[in-house]
Amino acid sequence: MDVSTDSGDISVRVGEPGKIEIHARIYGAESAQDESVESRILSIAASPPILCNEKGRSVSIGRFANADVTRGLSISYEILAPGDAQIHSETGSGNQTIEGFQGPVESISGSGNLHLWHIARETQASTGSGNIDFRDVHGEVRAKAGTGTIQAAEIADETQPQKAAFVFLESPKASAKAAKPESVLITLRAHMEITTGSGDVDIADLDGGLEATSGSGSIRVSGKPSSAWKLETGTGIVRVQFASGTDVTISAHTSSGTITAHLPIDTHGTSNPRELHGNLGKGGGDVHIETASGDIEIE
Repeated sequence: MDVSTDSGDISVRVGEPGKIEIHARIYGAESAQDESVESRILSIAASPPILCNEKGRSVSIGRFANADVTRGLSISYEILAPGDAQIHSETGSGNQTIEGFQGPVESISGSGNLHLWHIARETQASTGSGNIDFRDVHGEVRAKAGTGTIQAAEIADETQPQKAAFVFLESPKASAKAAKPESVLITLRAHMEITTGSGDVDIADLDGGLEATSGSGSIRVSGKPSSAWKLETGTGIVRVQFASGTDVTISAHTSSGTITAHLPIDTHGTSNPRELHGNLGKGGGDVHIETASGDIEIE
């Protein structure tokens, strides 16, 4: 299913099997320069922009052959669709909510917030200006926000237990949390790659691998590494809080700042207020921490 609107919101939720239900709201304001608004709205209502292939397995909603038809109008869609639908949705300016589908799902907005929950396969989202919120996605997640925050929680891959679910978050401020779904017996971990040009990175209760980079911002992470962690920021504080029973090998460096460790670390090699190398617990997976200007705290 493909859904598109130049201006307006899109909401897609699960309905009855084999049935798509579409509700649209069209807004427009008449002006002295354009007296055709009412007639164009009536024309769209009389012939909705819905195309379906012969077998009914591909549906396009909101695509107009003549772009002038929607000039100065805002069209929002509320859609109920079968849970096994694959969805592509796009707004020039508007928010989107997509919940409960097998997927895959791809959502794009020039300016607007994206809310993507309970998706059973890979999910992609991008917004030029707005926030992105993921929850309970079982597959690869890719997200990019020009201006806004990205939050991801309960990201895993049930279909391939031996394969991590990868999360790529690109935003001025990004935060993520990976949690084991209650219905799964195998412990599922997430590998996260987060990049922000300017902003903070906050990650809580991570059981997995991590690469977090910030050009200018602080990085705060808590959890237990099941594979390598790499935390780097140009300007900002890095604070790492390890879960009890963590066994890792730590390498930390700050060009302008101090390193404070509140845990018993068995140091080796060069260690001073700006550089630390050592093992926490029995040692193990590598944790690399670096900031050009800022303090490092290890708890």
